[in-house]
Amino acid sequence: MAKYKEVWLEVEDLYKDLINKRGLSNVRIKILADDRLKTPFKVSKSNDLYKYETKYDMTIIINQKVFDLLSEEQRVIIAEESLCGISYDMDKDTIKYEAPNFTTYTGVLDKFSYKVINEVYILIKEIYKSEKQTEDEAKALTTSGKKQF
Repeated sequence: MAKYKEVWLEVEDLYKDLINKRGLSNVRIKILADDRLKTPFKVSKSNDLYKYETKYDMTIIINQKVFDLLSEEQRVIIAEESLCGISYDMDKDTIKYEAPNFTTYTGVLDKFSYKVINEVYILIKEIYKSEKQTEDEAKALTTSGKKQF
């Protein structure tokens, strides 16, 4: 039995609509199904050979068996999430994929709100940024203090 199969027309139409709404019409995205997938979806950027052979920039694989059991709103949420990391830079004509930037445990999410958790992560990101800037400034001072021969 084949590992991958084509998605149903209604799934394809949902993705086409969301791809256009997100301004990703320049990105060629193939939507496939693999009912053995242990997550709702998997996104991968095509390597050069795959892109040459198929003309697709990205591939999104969904577990259609699970997808079919979701309500229409839940399907949209999963499809949106699978597309969120994909971006297209028109000036540079490049496609980027960014892995999900927020992960946590449901117990933490139940105890605190998303807003609170997100604020903590933003603060941590700023702390790292500040530390890096301090290190870079210190390195620049020590480098400029050395004699050039």
